[in-house]
Amino acid sequence: MELTTNILNDFRKGKLETFYKEAYASLLTYAMRLLGDDMCFLAEDCVQDCIYSCYERRKDIQSAVQLKALLYTSIHNACISLLRKQQSRTNYLSQMDEGKEADMTQSIIEQEELDAICRTIDSLPPRLKRIFNLSFEQSMKNEEIAQLLNLSVSGVKKQKRDLIEAVRQTLSRKGSKLLSMLIC
Repeated sequence: MELTTNILNDFRKGKLETFYKEAYASLLTYAMRLLGDDMCFLAEDCVQDCIYSCYERRKDIQSAVQLKALLYTSIHNACISLLRKQQSRTNYLSQMDEGKEADMTQSIIEQEELDAICRTIDSLPPRLKRIFNLSFEQSMKNEEIAQLLNLSVSGVKKQKRDLIEAVRQTLSRKGSKLLSMLIC
């Protein structure tokens, strides 16, 4: 790329026609080489951004050599930055892809087990469902449940044991791993 004093003077005045005719193709080729085949489609944006950055600082540029060095340095840094960002994205996405399948499978299994727990609770006798609702869904204490249902506290405890045992037996027959969640 040959930057002459005339091109620099026009550039400093805001006239970019000669600059684009003489320098743009070389800058674009340089960026494309740096970015490689996979990312060369970003070269034009990169070059345009760097030219604009230099254009904003055009009053401070003293020589054609300084402009050329500034452009090449800016393009080099911008391309390296793009490559690093792309590498980070690639690394992140590959990690996500590896974990995604396992996470999705685990999520499906957990949902199926939760569905099994809900079906098991729905199949309980009404008195045990009521105890489940009051104890686990409404977070009532044994004393409160006893008072509400006109039972003794030991009667509530016994029904909770029956409830947990019924759920445990049903789920253990199905091989549920989330059984421990219910018992905690």
